[in-house]
Amino acid sequence: QAPALQAGSVFVYPPGGIDEATLRKYLVEGIGERRLDGFGRVAINLNKQETLNKNIDTIREVPPVVSVESLSEESRELACRLAARRLKNMLDQRLLKAIDPLSIDNPPENAQLNRLREVARQAWYKGMPELILNHLKNLRAAGEQFKRARVGGKSARGEGKRLYTWLNEGIGQEKIWADYLEVRPPRIAGVTAEITKALKLEYTVRLLEALLRKTIRERQEGGAL
Repeated sequence: QAPALQAGSVFVYPPGGIDEATLRKYLVEGIGERRLDGFGRVAINLNKQETLNKNIDTIREVPPVVSVESLSEESRELACRLAARRLKNMLDQRLLKAIDPLSIDNPPENAQLNRLREVARQAWYKGMPELILNHLKNLRAAGEQFKRARVGGKSARGEGKRLYTWLNEGIGQEKIWADYLEVRPPRIAGVTAEITKALKLEYTVRLLEALLRKTIRERQEGGAL
């Protein structure tokens, strides 16, 4: 048996009088009897630095800003639809969150609440919020019921207000929108969703409709009219 060196051994020699052609031959062919098995490889000046340093680029790549002007007409229309859809989803979530804690204490009779629901729907369909204000203004004896009733709820900003006042301010001054529904419009591909008067009225009426329906249902479950 012939003595063998441990696999993976590395030997370093100082440069001698070997000519360049011989070095190239060793680099290509290697040395020793087991070159076909991967042994005897030769490297010259493999690492020219005493220590290796790793540099990590900490500069984050900033995505290019897409401007509306750079979009095609088709892309702009798509961005508008996507932004509008996202806005509606956001408002739906706000509506659900707002209606849960809201309630009406000492509410008017169900007949009066149902009449207000009808007027509110007409105001939405016709785009005329003043129909609700005119209805409240023209209430006579029933008006006292709305003035006795109060808006309640742990997170309601109008908590403790008379229902009559809450409705007038909520519709006339858009306080229902501002207090319960307002969101920051989303922006997609440089296109910002538009919050129109019609959209504000739609969600204001939907909140009012949900509150009135909830109040009527709770009263019916309690056996009152």
